[in-house]
Amino acid sequence: ELYKFQITNKSYDAFIKILLRSHANLFNHYVKINEKQLALRLNNSTDYVKQTLNRLQKLEIIEYQEKDHLAQLRFLQHRKDIEKLHLNNNSWQERKNYDESKLTHIINYINKKDVCRSQLLLEYFGEKKSEKCNICDICINNKIKN
Repeated sequence: ELYKFQITNKSYDAFIKILLRSHANLFNHYVKINEKQLALRLNNSTDYVKQTLNRLQKLEIIEYQEKDHLAQLRFLQHRKDIEKLHLNNNSWQERKNYDESKLTHIINYINKKDVCRSQLLLEYFGEKKSEKCNICDICINNKIKN
């Protein structure tokens, strides 16, 4: 639920990530926080931090108790453990194969020293017959050699 909130409310994403990275057990207990420290990490004012914490409380994402010295907060919705997440192996394998294919094309683009870069790119996007560009590093090196 927290992840869904972060996706749909991009303006809170960085703030929530800093909270999660700065404090342990935010889902289980009230945790003492230092608004000044958070403000420094966010490169913003303490007032901004307090206002954002209050807005997150109104949105029922956290419980926030403001104090004189150290405030406390905790997330209301639990975060799922990665061990309990179900991944579709077929989808994962398809994604992995697709990413490996893209990586192979990138490696081919970098390592090929005898084919025009423009022709390689056009071939990648499905255009099999194309003219040399005469401006890429490969074409220029071929001109110098000849």
